[in-house]
Amino acid sequence: MTQVTALRRFWRLRGVVGEVRSAPAGDPARILAMAQAYRRADELGGAEFRRAAAGLAEYAAVLAAAQAEHAGLRAAFRAVPPLLRVGAVGRLVRGCVQAHTAASGAADLFARRCGDLAGRARIAVGVEAGLPVAEAAELASAAARGYDSGVLGLRHLRLAGERLAGSAEARALLDRAASDLERAWLVKAMAAGDTGLAEFAAAIRGRPADWLAERLTLVDRHAPGTQSRLGAAVRQHEPTTCGTTCLIVARAEWDPRYALALTSAEFATAFRAARAAVHAETNRWYPRFAGTSPHGMARWLTRHLGVRHRWRAVDDTDARDVSRALRDVLAAVDAGDPVPVLVGAVVPRHYVLVVGHHDGSVLVFEPSAGRTVVVPDRAFLDGDLRGALGFPHLQAVVLPDDQAGQPLSAGMSADGSK
Repeated sequence: MTQVTALRRFWRLRGVVGEVRSAPAGDPARILAMAQAYRRADELGGAEFRRAAAGLAEYAAVLAAAQAEHAGLRAAFRAVPPLLRVGAVGRLVRGCVQAHTAASGAADLFARRCGDLAGRARIAVGVEAGLPVAEAAELASAAARGYDSGVLGLRHLRLAGERLAGSAEARALLDRAASDLERAWLVKAMAAGDTGLAEFAAAIRGRPADWLAERLTLVDRHAPGTQSRLGAAVRQHEPTTCGTTCLIVARAEWDPRYALALTSAEFATAFRAARAAVHAETNRWYPRFAGTSPHGMARWLTRHLGVRHRWRAVDDTDARDVSRALRDVLAAVDAGDPVPVLVGAVVPRHYVLVVGHHDGSVLVFEPSAGRTVVVPDRAFLDGDLRGALGFPHLQAVVLPDDQAGQPLSAGMSADGSK
């Protein structure tokens, strides 16, 4: 372990030396020209162009400032007499690292903005998966408002297109749907699995929008607020089931058949039984009094959401690592996948579930209060989450495989997580 730590420190030092020698990469003038082109396109109509232009312009400004700061630091260092440079080295290194950190953060911010736009421009995904253009447009926009980008995420559209292409029975179920919204919910169920579709279609046929929202999800994603279903709170009722509650909500947001199974019965009883079952399933080897391990969270999501999930720790002392993690979390959320994240202070302590993203802020389900709360992106980066989520720092994330990056070794754990 000592050798591994020494090697990591060597590579980090090597990276710092490179950052002192070289300015943050990029051409602010070209980026700004692209932003101006987007603004001109916006004159023809389209809020998405305007948002992309604003993100590009902000990225260009931060990058230009970081490059100027880097050049100024190096020039100031060269102006110091050689015999006095030893005392100036620390200022040079700190300043250059801060310039690179600012440029890296601006790039991640722009990536998050682009992910937000991509998550709302989903028609092409459905078409590529085999859906007719008109049908893809109807399905992609169903129930979209605020933080809620609609019934269907990108992964739902892809999977549904593939399954519809080879199933006359599934197509017939869609043709009998009474509305575009009902059709979207049915497509979502098809994407999540191929069992019980006829029963599900019969259960939701002709139901009004309010009934569908109450029975086929466990949280409202269009705005913050207290969450309940059929008069019972959607929250953790035990001190060690914040992770369990997040898993149940995540599965319900992915698969409306699962949500309907919980809300078709007496919800408080069904929800209590689900918490007991999920907590037992995720803690076969991990002590239940300690909550749920990140590995157990990832394994359960892999089994029930149909795509491999991995967890990774976040170094809450490294602004770049936090920024990268947030970028990956929001890319997954914008694609329609709720993401459990672990927050804490000295050690990881509490799971919450990221369920929405819109214009620089994040909608998070906080299970101990049973509420969705709005958290600015900046609060994650600044370690200022205590007021909204109970603990200040982002310390681990559980992501679908295409956003997960490299997993940590199995020997690493998050003591105190719940």
